[in-house]
Order: sequence, then C-alpha cells, then structure tokens
Amino acid sequence: MDDKKVFECKESYSIGEVCNIIECEDHVLRYIEKVVNLDIKRNEHGERIYTIEDINNIKFIFKLKEEGLNYAAIKKVLEHNSEVAAEMEEKEEEEEKEESKELMVESEKLEKFMDVMGNLMDEKIQPIYDEISTIKDQNTKLKEDIEKEQEKHFRQLDDKIGKWREEHSKKKSLFSRIFG
Repeated sequence: MDDKKVFECKESYSIGEVCNIIECEDHVLRYIEKVVNLDIKRNEHGERIYTIEDINNIKFIFKLKEEGLNYAAIKKVLEHNSEVAAEMEEKEEEEEKEESKELMVESEKLEKFMDVMGNLMDEKIQPIYDEISTIKDQNTKLKEDIEKEQEKHFRQLDDKIGKWREEHSKKKSLFSRIFG
C-alpha cells in the first residue's frame, strides 16, 4: 500500500475506487469492514459509499496490521479512538459553552458600561452642550448689537461730515477769496 498515491478528491468513492487508491482487493475491504465493524454508508442501491474519512480509517487499519496487530486489537484501537474522539468532541462542546457563557458575561458587562457611559453623557456632557448653545446665542446677540452700534456710529459720522461740508461749501475757499 502506497500512502503517497495521488487520487481525485470527491465526496464519495465506490469500493472499486477505494481498492485502486489503497491497492487491495475488494473482498479484503469487505472482510475488514466486517471484522472491525466499520460503518460504511450505502447508497439507495445498497452499494458501499466511502468518504475520505473512511479511506483514512482503512489506511490506518492497514498500517496497524503492518505493525503486527491482529483484527481484534485493531477493532479495540478503533473503538478507543472513537471513544477518545467522542470525549474530545464533548470536551470541545463544553469549552464552547464556557466560552459562550464568558462572551455573554463580557457582553453584559459591555452593555452595562455603555449604559453607564450613556448616563454619564446625559448627566455631564449635556449640560455643557446646553451651556455652549447659550454662549453661542449670546455671542450672536452681541454681534448683532455691535453691528447696530457701528451702523448708528457711522450714520452719525456721515451726518457730521455732511454738515461740515455744507458749512464749508458756503464759504469761499481762501484761494477764491484772495484771487476771486
């Protein structure tokens, strides 16, 4: 058996394809399936359908057989591997549940923090925004008052300049009084 043999990756393989991949006879695969209780799925016609996992298990069985184990021992190894896999899966599920609980706790803490920050914003920052708004309104009113006062001042100045011109336009200039 050549573990490095290249084969096309598919979802399922027939017994003939698996025999070509593993390089063994189909009766050997059927025998191994029977003695080590492999659970190979079948299609609607009752034909065996092997998955990549099934092929890897069969390769593992051949490797154990080459190392000198008999089929009874291989069956126990596979059962033990199944038990270990089930225990690992159960442990992973428990760890995921714990992580989920921790995430929920962290999420609740974050939510509480956000509520506290929101309340803090409402209590502390909103009055500052209100004060800024009041200052802006006062600033706008002061600008308007200054513009009105400047307009009043410039009108008075224009009036005074206009009066001065009138008074001085009636009088003859020094040049016209001398030469005129």
